Amino acid sequence: MKLRDHAKNTKKLCGERAKDIHKWIDSHFDKMKFNVVLETGNMEYYNPFSHRQYKHHKEALPEVIEAFKHKYSPEIIECVFFQHLRDDYQGYLPSKADFDDPEFIAKYHPWKIPENKW
Repeated sequence: MKLRDHAKNTKKLCGERAKDIHKWIDSHFDKMKFNVVLETGNMEYYNPFSHRQYKHHKEALPEVIEAFKHKYSPEIIECVFFQHLRDDYQGYLPSKADFDDPEFIAKYHPWKIPENKW
């Protein structure tokens, strides 16, 4: 999901667009490498889902609260954070252990070049 769509959802559900939180959650995504994959078709070069193992799980909540406590209330941060995860995982809230589960990976991270190239 694109940043603007995440922000639109959290504005409606949490009262804040909080683009800075969404950028933080996706900070390990490498757009330049992803563009190379789209241009070359070499899907072994970069997996666009690999960044999610770092901050796309419930256990990252304390870290995001610490990072943004100066700007948002803990309730807003939690709402934005969990909604971002729900957006990316069709309502599911992954745990860190899910990223070691082949069934989870197969279900939520099927890596193929999209027809519309995102």
